[in-house]
Amino acid sequence: MITTGYKGSELQGRVVIVGFESGDSDLHDSVIGKVRGAVLQAVYIESILENRIYVPFHWWAEFILGMILFAALVFPTWQWSSHLPLLALVVTFLLAVVLSGILVRLVVEHYVVYPSHVIALLPVLTLALMVINIERFVDKLAREKERTE
Repeated sequence: MITTGYKGSELQGRVVIVGFESGDSDLHDSVIGKVRGAVLQAVYIESILENRIYVPFHWWAEFILGMILFAALVFPTWQWSSHLPLLALVVTFLLAVVLSGILVRLVVEHYVVYPSHVIALLPVLTLALMVINIERFVDKLAREKERTE
């Protein structure tokens, strides 16, 4: 029997985590480095008790959201990049910023879900579309320069 000096009533309604330290046997990789298993368990329990749990999207909901975001970001490039590439570039960038804000504020924070694939692909898609628009803008400038010469 271990005597700690605590009465049972003092621990009532509390969470107690028992862990041990034995060299490197209970170390786990995390985003903040190597962490003991008991510390990870404490963080998990604290998150559950404070309702800080992000549930992944269903695959079909994430697919639909991804297609909507893809269509919204591709539309300016598809519609305007051949004759107004600078406008397409600016609109694509602004749409990406606004849609990212909406995604984080409304979807992630309000519904407590995390669309991991959409969030991971949004910056890559935006960058690719912006490169296309920049390339077309530079191409348009070169064609205009050739016409004036």
